[in-house]
Amino acid sequence: MVEQMSIPSNHPWIEALSATQAYVLAADGALWLENGPWGPVPPSRDQVDGSVAAFQALGATQAYVLGSDGKLWLENGPWGPVPPSRVQVDGSVVGLLALSATQAYVLGTDGNLWLENGPWGAVPPSRAQIDGNVFIRSANPSTMSWENLGTGSLSDSGNTAGSGANECQYQASLSIQQDGTCTFSGYYENRGDAFWGTAPPQAFIVAVIVLDKSGKGYAFTYSGQVPSAPQPGAVAQWNVTQNCPVIAENWGLIAARNQAAYYWKNNYDETIGDWLGGFAGSAVNWLEANLPTIEQDVGTVIKWLSKAMGPQQPDDGGDGDDGDGDGDDGDDVSRAPLPDGVPTGAAASASGSSGLVAASSSAAPPIETERPVDIQPAAAIPVD
Repeated sequence: MVEQMSIPSNHPWIEALSATQAYVLAADGALWLENGPWGPVPPSRDQVDGSVAAFQALGATQAYVLGSDGKLWLENGPWGPVPPSRVQVDGSVVGLLALSATQAYVLGTDGNLWLENGPWGAVPPSRAQIDGNVFIRSANPSTMSWENLGTGSLSDSGNTAGSGANECQYQASLSIQQDGTCTFSGYYENRGDAFWGTAPPQAFIVAVIVLDKSGKGYAFTYSGQVPSAPQPGAVAQWNVTQNCPVIAENWGLIAARNQAAYYWKNNYDETIGDWLGGFAGSAVNWLEANLPTIEQDVGTVIKWLSKAMGPQQPDDGGDGDDGDGDGDDGDDVSRAPLPDGVPTGAAASASGSSGLVAASSSAAPPIETERPVDIQPAAAIPVD
């Protein structure tokens, strides 16, 4: 009996062809055709495809496969190369019920149900609408949020991170939605206390990194440089809402993982431009060092980090904003020479991070700020 498929939750899917052969959809989105005899784990198997949300097999060499990006394919063996030989059936799909290799019921993300007919290739194919506003069965939430991550609210002066000239306060909140709408807000305050006098400015970065089941991280970052309190401009604040296609495209894997981590780093003897480029490497190194035992649950490590929203930081072109209320990009922060004997280089840096944090079920309220920060999306950053 053929059953309707929908976006999977945390559990893998299975479709048996016989007592010694079955299709298995793993938690990381990889689809396999597995073969007995059973006993060794994993068994003898061939990968059909990756980033799979749902599937329906027609036999040992043919299957409908719904990708996590909502594209529906009719795929053909032999299996092994990823992706296999395939032809697209439709896009923006959340469910299917195949009748044959040339005919299927297809449920769109808009709730419209269609009977679609091959030959496949043209999108959308020849089809007739059956109904609208159809119930979409999905275990995934439409919104995930992480609230008030960090040392606490700006008014709570007792909690800080770092020490000496690296001491700081920070907080970040993140809300992401299934359609890719993301809101990232927070603040950073330089609370440096230097033994030689007025604490120097700090270059800083604050990040919330959302993880998915396939070993990817999606970074929401803010960076800049600010003088030490109580000088004007010692606090940088941000509140940004933007559509992030990479979140929408990977929502099924992100929702199945339902975890994020947060990270901060500062330095008092260099400007932000001198070390910001190393953020991807340092953040991923931290993730790999701190998450190995948890990552065993999904059989993968962090493969790469993508800047889902950003970068939000001052740049040489002057079109960024440090959030201090004066409309500049932070490049004019005065940096007096450091006295002899003051630690510099690596000793002038500090960083901190969290364990894994599960999302809450309701959207996070944005942190109040003086004005929003304009940002542009950045490309994915591969990490070896």
